[in-house]
Amino acid sequence: MNARFTFCRVASWFPLTLGILLAAGCKEKEDAPAVVAVSRVVELGPLDIGEVASRTLISGIRITGAVNPSLRVEVKAQVGGQLDTVPVDRGMVVTQGQVLALFDDRSAVAQVQSVKAALAASERDNAATELLFKAGAASERSYINSKVAVDSAKAQLTQVQENYDHGTVRSPIAGIISERLVSAGEFAGPGQKLFTVVNSETLEFTTSILPVDFAHVKVGMRALLTFDSFGNRKIEGNVVRIDPVADPRSRQVGIRIEIPNKEGQLVAGIFASGTIITNAGTDRKMIVIPSSAIRLEATESVVYAIAEGKLVKRPIKIDASSTDEGLARIASGLREGEKIVLNPTKQLKAGDAVRILNSPTL
Repeated sequence: MNARFTFCRVASWFPLTLGILLAAGCKEKEDAPAVVAVSRVVELGPLDIGEVASRTLISGIRITGAVNPSLRVEVKAQVGGQLDTVPVDRGMVVTQGQVLALFDDRSAVAQVQSVKAALAASERDNAATELLFKAGAASERSYINSKVAVDSAKAQLTQVQENYDHGTVRSPIAGIISERLVSAGEFAGPGQKLFTVVNSETLEFTTSILPVDFAHVKVGMRALLTFDSFGNRKIEGNVVRIDPVADPRSRQVGIRIEIPNKEGQLVAGIFASGTIITNAGTDRKMIVIPSSAIRLEATESVVYAIAEGKLVKRPIKIDASSTDEGLARIASGLREGEKIVLNPTKQLKAGDAVRILNSPTL
């Protein structure tokens, strides 16, 4: 008896764009011999496949924190009085020594002139008393008192001159006015905060690390930071300070990282995350793949590679310090340039044929 067969194709789809096509023989007649032909084809999209590459995998300590100006000065009033002029505003760039505000100085000027006159009179009296003392017409006590009067007048002049000088408020640093809290015509008392001046040419990233990581961090180590406003771009900084005492509540150790910002590309007060690099100059290039490409089967880690159009299971050995930002460093089991499946599912089997699609399968 001649038996006739036709073949039907059954498709089953699983996550992403992976698909397995199972072709099995289907009997046309019940009395036909049970002959079955099986072939499995895995369909993969371009995003399902990656290429094995070698690189130096950065290892270090993950950190998060805020960025602030490394130099921030609050400018306070040294004298009390009415503000006559405030020629600067928030956001203005100022130089060191630039005038930020002027107090009404009429009273201070009058005091300086009065004390100067008193000093001149004291000096005249002292000169006359000295002549009389040398001639024996004045007592030594009178001469000493006249000298004390001169010294007292000089000290008073120094004080009122200083008050007069403090009536001119100057910027202690070059930078930008981040706060202006007073206006012309207002009264300000001694010690009152008038301005805040910041210099953002260098920023300071503040963070904390666990005590277990403390021994691995040294002053001078590089740090790579990322900011939401810069996407994947990394900004480099250096560890400049490690707090000698842990925070009594969190028991974490404070770290300060300095970031150059001469071009003003970063704004103080923003949030950042990154890594303090602890393996600089000591690590070597090794095979690196996405961690998602590794599958645990029984007691071994495996990766599914593509060779001659078929899936090949590669047992691998992962380096002990291999994971960083979703990557794994492979000690053995893969070669550079091999094609691998990035997100293998349990349905994949070694020996399955692979068909690569031009676009992801929906």
